Amino acid sequence: MPGPVGAVPALQAVVPSLQAVVLVFAVSALLTACDLLTETRSLTVALPDPPPHWAGRLAVRSFAVGYIDEDGRRAERIVAGDARELEIRVLKGFVVPITARPLVDGTERAGPPRLPPAGGLYPKDAGAGGVVELSWRHGFTADLMLDLADAGLDLEFVNTERLGREIDERAGDDPFRLDRDHIARSLLSGRFRVTDIRARPVREVSLRMGSGGTSSDRWFTESPFSPLHTADGDGNLRISLTHGFHHLFHAAQPVRCDVYLDETEVSILRVQEQTRWADTYRLRRPPPGPASPLYPRALRRP
Repeated sequence: MPGPVGAVPALQAVVPSLQAVVLVFAVSALLTACDLLTETRSLTVALPDPPPHWAGRLAVRSFAVGYIDEDGRRAERIVAGDARELEIRVLKGFVVPITARPLVDGTERAGPPRLPPAGGLYPKDAGAGGVVELSWRHGFTADLMLDLADAGLDLEFVNTERLGREIDERAGDDPFRLDRDHIARSLLSGRFRVTDIRARPVREVSLRMGSGGTSSDRWFTESPFSPLHTADGDGNLRISLTHGFHHLFHAAQPVRCDVYLDETEVSILRVQEQTRWADTYRLRRPPPGPASPLYPRALRRP
């Protein structure tokens, strides 16, 4: 039996209205999802105290705080050395490495030393109230993750919690002795194994730290975990160092020695106010293989 006259036209009029409502809800849901994915939040970052053996010798004038900001880009903030906290904005729900590199003064002839950073990972190191406590112990991992993110590695595909735990367990007394380049290359290649967390090669060397030394001359390296090393009465310092570049600071005087060593060579640059001298020792050893590259910047995504 045919329906009432005009029923079909009425239905045809309703259908477009329903389609419009559905479209509005779909667009609204999509926008809400996008807002959730790009939601940002404010983080309070707590800065650490300088290592005790720096007292009276290395005055931290400021910290360079590095992190991934709310736009997903690497950012840096400079804060005063006596600052205890700062606020940053980050993407909520994403892994955010945060570092605080201490900055100290250099001399007219030699630039400031490059010191290792303190660090932490959000949300892994976020405590009560969302405060991220930076520590010297976690500085190695945070600095590594920040550089890898800058090189194009998506940290969402890295088990950063387990990586940090494995580095803590395998680092011994000083995580900054680990082979950072090897770990980075392994992570970027996608073939990382925990056995890739290993220390750089170590050499024991005797360094001539200058004439007029006394048995009370004590030195420490750039690491925040460095012990104090005592030179002999002739100013010779016997010390074990990993391959690469190091700073050695006199514990009581404004004297710094910059040291580079590998399997075949040890080079020293002594810095004291306006004077400096260099000394190079060459060993009778076979040369090492090709130098390992730093982080492959070509892997950066457009």
